[in-house]
Amino acid sequence: MPAPDFSAMLRWPNVPACYGWLSLDRRGRWRLRGEALGHAGLNDFLNRQYAHDQDGNYFVQNGPQRVFVELEYTPWVLRLVATDRLETHTGEDVSTIRGAALDDEGNLLIEIPEGIALLCDRDLPALRDCLHLPNGESADDASLFEVIAQPLAGRTALTLDWVGQRVPVVSVRRSDVPGRYGFVASPQTVMTLQDTPDDEIHDRFPSPLTPPPRGGRGDSRVARDFHSNGDGGSNGCDKPWRDGLMIDVGE
Repeated sequence: MPAPDFSAMLRWPNVPACYGWLSLDRRGRWRLRGEALGHAGLNDFLNRQYAHDQDGNYFVQNGPQRVFVELEYTPWVLRLVATDRLETHTGEDVSTIRGAALDDEGNLLIEIPEGIALLCDRDLPALRDCLHLPNGESADDASLFEVIAQPLAGRTALTLDWVGQRVPVVSVRRSDVPGRYGFVASPQTVMTLQDTPDDEIHDRFPSPLTPPPRGGRGDSRVARDFHSNGDGGSNGCDKPWRDGLMIDVGE
């Protein structure tokens, strides 16, 4: 997927990060203070600017500010958009699967190049026939319940067969998923690029210094409060950072 734009952090390196306002639910919907976001332009912006740091904290890069994401479960959610096509919640096609897991709540997790992903519960019945026993037959209820009931058993006898790919299925406790797959479900205050020396930022992100868009006209610009805990700086949208954050989704 395309890399988020980090260039504004070079011009405004001291904008405080934001925590606890933006979340991703288990069906891949963005939520602000618990409310699902329905604005298409805003959702596209969030999808495009979604990334993670080296410690597994996921965030949306909004100009110079990093808005950390509370994860209801996994950092990626998959949806079945055709009988043989999976797509991430950010709209990227999934062509490769690297592994699969069943947790103790009956959720199907699939490893993709981006990380661990939860299959949307609405699509679970459609993929159930892709879970196979060693004899090649689809797993029956008894086989699935045995895996769910023994989440510490590790590798199971099941495989997930999807569009010519076959991967083993492991069993796992839901509570162990973040540690096993290397992500943070509820980010706390962390060191970000805003705490990184300027020369290191330039080495890592040598893109041109492009300031955030200024002003705002039309209905396509969406402003919501992501109250931050810092002081100083302007977000280029005529709104102080200490009072909130303006997200620009295009004219």
